[in-house]
Amino acid sequence: MGWKQVKEEALVACRRHCCLCYLFKDIKMEVHHIVQRSEGGTDTFDNAIPLCFDCHGDMRSYDKNHPKGSKYTHKELKQRRDEFYSFLRDNPIWTAKGTPVKHIGQQGISKRDQALLDKVMNLEMTGNIIYFLKNYSFATPHEKRYNDYIHYFSESLEHSPLRFADSELNKLLEALISEFESLSRVVAQKTYPARGGDIHNRHYEVPSEYSSDHFDEEVGALDLQARRVCTIYDELVAVGLQKES
Repeated sequence: MGWKQVKEEALVACRRHCCLCYLFKDIKMEVHHIVQRSEGGTDTFDNAIPLCFDCHGDMRSYDKNHPKGSKYTHKELKQRRDEFYSFLRDNPIWTAKGTPVKHIGQQGISKRDQALLDKVMNLEMTGNIIYFLKNYSFATPHEKRYNDYIHYFSESLEHSPLRFADSELNKLLEALISEFESLSRVVAQKTYPARGGDIHNRHYEVPSEYSSDHFDEEVGALDLQARRVCTIYDELVAVGLQKES
């Protein structure tokens, strides 16, 4: 099989969605060699992954001599691609434009969507992170494990190739991913090991030595982003459970 035929089959398999950002890109797609030809890679379907221009650019821009960030491994690329191909095969109602729709007369949500909703809810229960964000202010020190759970929740959502076939749930999931990414980033930027804490730095805080205005500004940014996450999460769960009933 020549490379031209491999590219055609790969683009059909992904329905012209990028296998990393999952967006429908129409003609703005390229097929990337997972193992480059110069490194012994072959022109095979197993060695091909369809990517949009932006994600393909990331493959090419990584400088191994001056690394910044974490480069995709060959194994990760194949797993992300295969899971997304599987998702598309299991969700034939996914339209060509990437907007999930239901068949006329279909009620509720699919078993796959129910399983994904359960996965999101189970992620929350792992660290009770939504309960923490609803009932806690970053004005006082908190256990480091909550920072870890926030980052874990964010990475778990971002790296999962699964998306709802139901368009309303999918839109809410995308919003939740975006808000959790922002929360993870702002927590990493604005909280530090608590001064005077134990030697293992098990507590984090917004530095208390800040001026009152600066302290209030940092805490306000954290609490506001936490409320945004909770609002989207609650809406996603409420809509999902309503559709299940």
